[in-house]
Amino acid sequence: MGDLATHRNVSVDQIAPNPRRRHARNAKFYFSQYCGATSIHGMQYLGERGRYAIEKIVWFLIILTVATCSTILVLKTYRKWVTSPVIVSFATSENSISEIPFPAVTICPVVKSNVETFNFTDAYLKKILGTELPPFDEEAWRSLSLICSIDLPASETDDDLFVNDTAVAMLLNVFPELDSENISELKWRGKILDPNEYFSYTFTSEGICYSFNMLDAGDIIKNPEEYTIPTDRKSHNVREWSLDKGYSTSDIDDSYPMRTFVSGALGGFVFDAMTTKRKDLDYLCQESLQGYKDH
Repeated sequence: MGDLATHRNVSVDQIAPNPRRRHARNAKFYFSQYCGATSIHGMQYLGERGRYAIEKIVWFLIILTVATCSTILVLKTYRKWVTSPVIVSFATSENSISEIPFPAVTICPVVKSNVETFNFTDAYLKKILGTELPPFDEEAWRSLSLICSIDLPASETDDDLFVNDTAVAMLLNVFPELDSENISELKWRGKILDPNEYFSYTFTSEGICYSFNMLDAGDIIKNPEEYTIPTDRKSHNVREWSLDKGYSTSDIDDSYPMRTFVSGALGGFVFDAMTTKRKDLDYLCQESLQGYKDH
C-alpha cells in the first residue's frame, strides 16, 4: 500500500503575518536604530536592549519635560517678537534713563474755539445763508477754516487762505483756555503740576495744542521772534543739557528738558480726565467725538 498523502487545512493568517504587527515591528526596529545612532543624550536609553522598563520610563519623562520647556520658551519668544517692535541700537554701552530726556507730549483739544468769543457753528450757518459776518467773526472764520475738516461753503476769498501770523494770532485769540479745574489728574513723577506753568502752546496741523516738556523755540531755531508769537505761557529754556554732551549735572530737578529715573507711570507724566466745557462743544469743525488727542 503506497504512502498516503495527508493534507491539513491552513488558514491565510497562518501563512502571511498580520500587516499591523509587521508595521509595529518595523516601527520598533527603526526607532531602536534611531535611538542607537542619534546624538541626543538620553534617547539611546529608550531603544537600547537590556534596559529595565523603569529606566526607560524615567528617561522618557526627562526627555518629555525638556521638550515641553523648550517649546514653551520658543512660543514665548515668538509672541514677544510678534507683539514687540524690533529695536536696533548701535550704542556700545547701556545708558540710564536719567541720562535721556523725557519725550515731549503734545495734547490737542478737538474744540478749537471758545463759543463766547467765536461760535463756529453760528458762523457756518450764516455763511450758508449768505449773511455777512462782522470783521472779527470773518477773520476768525478764515483762520479756523485752515484747520477744520468739514467741507466749507465756497466764497470769493477761500483761494487766498493760508497760514500766517495773523491767522495763528486769531487762533490763539479764540482758543479756549485750559482750566486746571477741568483736569482731574496731572502729575510728573508723582507731583501735581500746574498746567499753566508746564504747558506751552504749539501750532500743529490740528491747530493750537498744549505741549509738555517742549524745548523753547530759541533753543531750536535761530531768530525765533520771526517764527513765534509771544504768549502768556511760561517758557522753559534749556538748563544743564546739550544735544552733544547730554546732561552736565546729576541733579534731576535742576535741568531741562525734564528727565526721570524710574520707569513706569510713577516715574513719568500722567494726565487723566481732561474735560471740555459743554457750552464749547462744536461738532462741525472737527470730528463728532469730542475731547483731546495726544501725540
